[in-house]
Amino acid sequence: MQIVDKDGNIFGNGLEVTGPDGKPKTTGGGGTPIGPAGGDLSGNYPNPSVTWANGVPTYDLQYYPLSLNPAGYLTSSALSGYLTAATAASTYQTKLISGTDIKTVNSTSLLGSGNIAVQPTLVSGTNIKTVNSNSLLGSGNIAVQATLTSGVNIRSINNQTLLTTGNLNIFQQLINTGGSVITGTTANSISTSTTIASTFLGTQSNLQLRVKILKTIGSATTDVRLYINTTNSLSGATLIATAQQMTTAGSVQNFWRDIFINGSTMYFFPASTAASSDLTNYTAGTFTIAASTAYFFIVAIQNGSTTDSAQILRTQLFYAT
Repeated sequence: MQIVDKDGNIFGNGLEVTGPDGKPKTTGGGGTPIGPAGGDLSGNYPNPSVTWANGVPTYDLQYYPLSLNPAGYLTSSALSGYLTAATAASTYQTKLISGTDIKTVNSTSLLGSGNIAVQPTLVSGTNIKTVNSNSLLGSGNIAVQATLTSGVNIRSINNQTLLTTGNLNIFQQLINTGGSVITGTTANSISTSTTIASTFLGTQSNLQLRVKILKTIGSATTDVRLYINTTNSLSGATLIATAQQMTTAGSVQNFWRDIFINGSTMYFFPASTAASSDLTNYTAGTFTIAASTAYFFIVAIQNGSTTDSAQILRTQLFYAT
């Protein structure tokens, strides 16, 4: 260490300073450092160089040259394909805009966080119903029965609606025919007849016979009778109904009978009673029906004079179970 006065004059050659261990200590006096540099510096004082952590000098450089890139880092050749705008545009994903370059789901953007609920795949009969056993999946139309309204788009029967459960008893018309004019006879003559099979009669059913009669000529008594037989003949036939007697020419009579069948037995209004309908309690007449047999209903006329005549205008037979 040098000693100077207040004017800067140096006294002597210097003063040696020692530490507690007796070894001399060197103290700087503001002089220029000398010797090799260390740390992030290289070279020797007084002009060391700055080094990079990897040992490459970077003093007075404005950028890090790719040509000096050591092994293991990107090189200029590796980056050369990405250094043009055209290459970058074809390589990198452009900014996505919902509904423009990326689709939406149920009008909801796919951009952002969270979940979008999506309709699961539909399976006919599993998570979507069928209509009349037809799948709802696909194109085209499925015809569906319109709601039925009685009397509007479905008929009623005897003003009774068909839209309900259970059975609706109605009469089915089996015959609807006219008869011939019976003139000049004092015995029964067949005016009209019809055949009905036992299968129509059934094990439990109702029949209704309606006859319209015209007294055409004469003033003698005219009788109208209803028979049943296994042949179209009055021979062996069973009388099951008698109409009221007619005596005046030009008069008309409506005559009907309700017949009930239970099992193999036919029940009817007493045949000998001349009445137009079953209005009074009587002991019923009966007739046994054989299986697999066809039966004839026969309407016959008997005039009281050979000059009288009568005609069956209409015969109708109705059937209901």
